[in-house]
Amino acid sequence: MGVPFRAVVADCFYGEDQEFKRSVGELGVRYVLAFKKSHCWWHMEGAIGALRQAAEAARWKGTEEPGEWTKVVRTSWEGRREGWWALEVKAGPYRRERAQRALVVTPDPAKLPDLSAWPCS
Repeated sequence: MGVPFRAVVADCFYGEDQEFKRSVGELGVRYVLAFKKSHCWWHMEGAIGALRQAAEAARWKGTEEPGEWTKVVRTSWEGRREGWWALEVKAGPYRRERAQRALVVTPDPAKLPDLSAWPCS
């Protein structure tokens, strides 16, 4: 007997693995996968072609004018709560109305530090 679950969550090793994504998709299981910050896709010259470019194009002006960024509360495994910012990517293969959606989640949209998360589902 299997353990019931609602979704698969995996790090960027699996997020870049096409076979893993295909297999999970065939099972009909919901999933959230992280991408490396360098994740990009084929695109026309001049168009957004990477998650980082989409985040930079969102025009962060600060906490009083966050633009498309939404404040979220991140809770660590030990219970510490931190304010982070999330942006839904609307470029390339990612949009709300498409099969795949992508978010950039970061503590600082102005700097996009390496600790930022680049999840996709």
